[in-house]
Amino acid sequence: MKKFLSFLFCCVLALGITGCGNDTDKIEDNSNSNNNNTVVSEEKIKEKEPLSLETPAGIVLIGSIHKDENGWYFTPEQPLNIKLTYYIDYPEIFDNVTRLEMLSDSEDGFDKTVYEKEVVTITGDVTNPRGAGTLYLVPYKINKGKTVKQSYAYPDLQPPMQEETDYDISELPEKMRPIIENNNYIYNPYLLGKEAIKYYGIEFAEFYIKFVDAYLNYETSVDCPNQGFADKLSVIINYESPMFIDSAFNSFDWYNEKNQTITWNYTKTEKQHNEIISIIKNASNGFLEGVKATDSEREKAMKIFSNFNKEMKYDYAALNTRNNIEAYYAYANHSGICVTFAIAYSQLLTQAGIENTTVSGNNSSGETHIWNLITIDNKNYFADTTYQISGTEDNPYYYFGMGMDARFNDGSGFDKNNVSIGKYAIKTINDISVSEKSIDDF
Repeated sequence: MKKFLSFLFCCVLALGITGCGNDTDKIEDNSNSNNNNTVVSEEKIKEKEPLSLETPAGIVLIGSIHKDENGWYFTPEQPLNIKLTYYIDYPEIFDNVTRLEMLSDSEDGFDKTVYEKEVVTITGDVTNPRGAGTLYLVPYKINKGKTVKQSYAYPDLQPPMQEETDYDISELPEKMRPIIENNNYIYNPYLLGKEAIKYYGIEFAEFYIKFVDAYLNYETSVDCPNQGFADKLSVIINYESPMFIDSAFNSFDWYNEKNQTITWNYTKTEKQHNEIISIIKNASNGFLEGVKATDSEREKAMKIFSNFNKEMKYDYAALNTRNNIEAYYAYANHSGICVTFAIAYSQLLTQAGIENTTVSGNNSSGETHIWNLITIDNKNYFADTTYQISGTEDNPYYYFGMGMDARFNDGSGFDKNNVSIGKYAIKTINDISVSEKSIDDF
């Protein structure tokens, strides 16, 4: 069973996005060609001469998609000697590669059953998440057949941008609006961030409410209109709510197309389940204490930043084990690592109606880090709860409202050209207007 933790993996994979270029302009589209469209056995592949490819991540590969007990994987038409140069000073070399792992359909957005055991040409990123030594292929485009003469590196590849949907906030269901009592914000488990609604739409928001209702009532299924909503849900719950820590599902078969339902189970008793909900509600209300509906956007974001950071401590054990790093542990244990803090702070900002998203990057030491992008008075700034927690007591807002200049010249070693912004459609700094000045400089 797969827990709701794919977001960390996806964020790490997103770091492979580099350079600039126009998606698949280099692709010679001969998808109707029947030439060389026969799948070759792994034994025959290993007998071929390896092809050497050097790239930060982008690549075009010919081969076939398969599935076994470990999930989906890609077999290239010939062995590959891959040199990944994302870390300029520390290139990663993989020789005689005959298998690249792939994510589930819900994680990379591709229904791979329609391509299974057929020759395909994939444009996407090859990445080695967390330096674990296992290569993953993340597709941005899949063509049936051999549409290029030979696999090749595509260093300037960028993923296609997902289109935003237009919506009027007045169209949102009543349950999906911040709760305000006596001018104070109160935790609302139904909220979705503005980014989620922009990309997934009002109809999905209405379905999400039904899912939350079912979860709160300890039910194990809910009506779901289509597979697309099920796939979106499996991604969105990672970011939008800390509640689902006691829920698990199999992303391959939790949607029943015939009955149009999704089904999940629980790892806790109903009593424990209700305790989890209570913990999150009480902790959220504590972090939202003093945040008034009449406050400015800046005041709201700053108060939450301060309330949250005062309670948090960094969990160095979790950094090594990767256990207890879900956002839930920021609420329950007041501890975690960067991804814990960034997602939890994002959720709290959503509770107060502040638009925000996450930012992922690698510093000069090659360490992955995640922080936040917040929108204040229509300007975008960075906020880093992890760095703030780590020791700037003399200024409790040092890492709040940072502009481009402050963030990329603060000694942490981040390169503005190698960060990824967004939860549902990964973008670069060039795609997002981030304020050059910090919020205190205006």
